[in-house]
Amino acid sequence: MRHSYTNAADAYNAPGTNMKIIRLPIDDEILDKVRIIAAHDRTTVSAMVQTYLAEVADRDEKQAQAKARQAEARKQPLRLMETSKGRMAPNWTFEREETHGRVRCENPFRSN
Repeated sequence: MRHSYTNAADAYNAPGTNMKIIRLPIDDEILDKVRIIAAHDRTTVSAMVQTYLAEVADRDEKQAQAKARQAEARKQPLRLMETSKGRMAPNWTFEREETHGRVRCENPFRSN
């Protein structure tokens, strides 16, 4: 049974659903192979395409969420520095030995 469409926008809507109808050019040999696979899996080529497209959409959404989490994680140390009440003394300088808890000793064999 063919549907009669009244305008171009209707041609892409499956009647009675919120799904779109799309047309794809597919090589005959590929389509034959996919039909065999679909029959073996007790599904349809359309269902396989829907599943694949849903996975692609989900993957894209998950990547966007991961990027947002990464951006937020990069902001955390900056917020911590801004809100921390701990401050260094104005005359503080970095000394490697002190930072690593080492005792500085003079080398008796080195001439100064």
